[in-house]
Amino acid sequence: MERARGRKIDQLDHAVISMLCRDPQISNKAIAQQVGAAESTISNRIESLVNDRLIKLTVQQEVSATEFRRFGWIEIWCDIADIEAIAETISADDSVFSVTSFYQNPYLLVVAMARSLDELQDIHETVIGAVPGVRKTAMNASVGDMYIKSRLAVL
Repeated sequence: MERARGRKIDQLDHAVISMLCRDPQISNKAIAQQVGAAESTISNRIESLVNDRLIKLTVQQEVSATEFRRFGWIEIWCDIADIEAIAETISADDSVFSVTSFYQNPYLLVVAMARSLDELQDIHETVIGAVPGVRKTAMNASVGDMYIKSRLAVL
């Protein structure tokens, strides 16, 4: 058994984490069916993994029906003490698809979506760059159109 943050990680935990990594939108019911456990067991395990800060659940927008066709990957460096507040502020913006934080690291990775490269640059500079506590940012952007095909983003 592995230990993470003082907690034993067993085979069921590994299976749940692995399935969530492969398909972040998988239902508890589907996980339960695949591992042969009760849906309530899976729900409790996920809650425990979140409470122990071994995984973090986030809400992601369904992008296939939107008019967003440009992606930007925005790197953010900030004070580690402010990282939660900065992530909350940034994630409240409608153009932000996801915000990823890294354990004990003063760094966030934001995926933002826009209709054009100019709009993406504006999000980078005026939305993210203006958040108090953000020290430095860098952005990479998709140059071609983005299309969604059955759970795969093709750039």
